[in-house]
Amino acid sequence: MDERNRMLTDGAVYIEGAKIVHVGSTQELESTYKADDEIDATNSVVMPGLVNSHVHFTSVLKRGVEDDLPLEAWLDTLPWQRDLTVLTELASKEELAAAFRLVLLEMIKAGITCYSAGAGMLRERYESGLRSLNSLLVIDKVGDYRSVIQSIEENYSDRFHFGLGTPSLPLVPEDTLLEMNEVAQKHNLKVHMHIAESKEEIEEIKRRTGCNGSVEYLHQLGLLTPRLIAAHCVHVSPREIDLMRMNNVGVAHCPVSNAKLGDGIAPLTEFLNAKISLGLGSDGLQQTTASTCSKK
Repeated sequence: MDERNRMLTDGAVYIEGAKIVHVGSTQELESTYKADDEIDATNSVVMPGLVNSHVHFTSVLKRGVEDDLPLEAWLDTLPWQRDLTVLTELASKEELAAAFRLVLLEMIKAGITCYSAGAGMLRERYESGLRSLNSLLVIDKVGDYRSVIQSIEENYSDRFHFGLGTPSLPLVPEDTLLEMNEVAQKHNLKVHMHIAESKEEIEEIKRRTGCNGSVEYLHQLGLLTPRLIAAHCVHVSPREIDLMRMNNVGVAHCPVSNAKLGDGIAPLTEFLNAKISLGLGSDGLQQTTASTCSKK
């Protein structure tokens, strides 16, 4: 993946510790370096790891259950949608750890080496070897973000970053959004939000705020910044796409989840034409696919 987009048909990679030292032809590297260990990748592709830009771990607990529902109806079936502490009443810590390891293993199998998700079960995530952005869920208030920052800095900072995240936008009060933005600015944190995922969300935002869409509402609040990772963005207007472009907002595109829930098709061509940074997300992994773009 150099400036010329070369594909080395008989290539090799030389690694020392955790650092890639040289990429070139097999003959060149074998004559230059003496490796202690060799991995035979014959008939395989050696490439940089994939990034899963939007994934939910706990959704794996409902894999294959209550399918064929639209987004809002499906979310209502999640007992932990508004209060994650409910999870501890439904499953033991060991069972939750097993569910998280399952999602981690499925990502590794799909070639993913980095992901963006919530902030639970950090030890299990860290032991997988994957890198991640872990966003503390914000609904009614930002909460004790300092302890999460401290935990990551003390125990996981070599592979983890910390951010803030929200569920469906109508669930979060406006004063909480403003508080979250203030904390993110103060600590230079990423903000990972579900935005414009369904028509029902847009109608609710219009009714409550008078804005024409979720992106316009966030722009009004000052939340459109380069720190923002906007998941889904299915129902956005041309004006909102331009606002996203001007503010360097990144989009996590989740095509299989959007299709499964019948949310619609995100304006991918328009995003690309606007040179908006795009990532692929698997969302909730209820239905694993080789492309790693699975369901919520």
